[in-house]
Amino acid sequence: MNVLITGGAGFVGSWTARRLLSAGRSVIVYDQAPSDTTAGPAPGSDGLARLTVVAGRMTDRDRLRQTCVENGVTHVVHLASPLTSDCSDDPTVLVQGMVQAFVTLLELSRELGLQRIVWASSVSVYGPAEHYPGAVNEDSARRPTTLYGSGKVLCEDLAAHYGANNNVDVIGLRFPILFGQGNLRGVSSWIARLCERTARGEPADVPWGGCTLNLMYVDDAVELVAQALAAGATTTRTFTVSGDTIAVDDMVSFVREEEPNANVRVVEGRLEVPWNLDASRLATEIGFRPSTDVRSGMRRIIDAARDTARREV
Repeated sequence: MNVLITGGAGFVGSWTARRLLSAGRSVIVYDQAPSDTTAGPAPGSDGLARLTVVAGRMTDRDRLRQTCVENGVTHVVHLASPLTSDCSDDPTVLVQGMVQAFVTLLELSRELGLQRIVWASSVSVYGPAEHYPGAVNEDSARRPTTLYGSGKVLCEDLAAHYGANNNVDVIGLRFPILFGQGNLRGVSSWIARLCERTARGEPADVPWGGCTLNLMYVDDAVELVAQALAAGATTTRTFTVSGDTIAVDDMVSFVREEEPNANVRVVEGRLEVPWNLDASRLATEIGFRPSTDVRSGMRRIIDAARDTARREV
């Protein structure tokens, strides 16, 4: 299995690359800024020998095709995507960087006969929790309130079209909010900053006070990607993914238990995604269940920050 990871130098991408290298896969990281690889479990020398890094943009079809052909790519993990704020600030980024990029990848999969694409959709396709009286699953109405969420809806529909009409094997994962070490950008980056800054005795700001979140630690997310790559044929095209549910106020209380002198400022906010998620189809068809609760994930970030601080002394 030769796996191309688009956005492979980003937060989730770098963790995914290391997870697949540790499993003996050959990995091709395709990213517009491959030098920005974030912190995660490091591969050994054998893993590095199976790693290829290519600088390129998703909108460069020729570069992407050349990368697939020259490296014998059989599978793709598609993680490259503009952020929510990028899409709202400039809708052309949404059209080109999310939608057109995905069409390019689907076309290459059809043309080259790639075996499977696993890609990151989002629970942003659903909209705010108040739209749903019960648990949200794959049959729930998609009612996004952001351009980012609308773009993911279109990508899901494109995946369904290519699967039905062009025999392209695509598995989409509607991830909840992901967090972990090395998360420097995006709406969930405050969680790593909260843990790391309080571990260093520095003040930290927390958004979404009063909200309940569905969070998944990055190690669980990349394990899911690995299982989805290797799974047999699935009935479901795009899966709802669920992590651990927790109130933001309880996250702050946990940090203060770990660091009694923590200086944390909580800002009230509104969240545009649901938290009550039903991932039973994912467990049935792929066999995945998360193993890390939010507090355990936060403790790992705090411990890593403490270790770093001790080494710097």
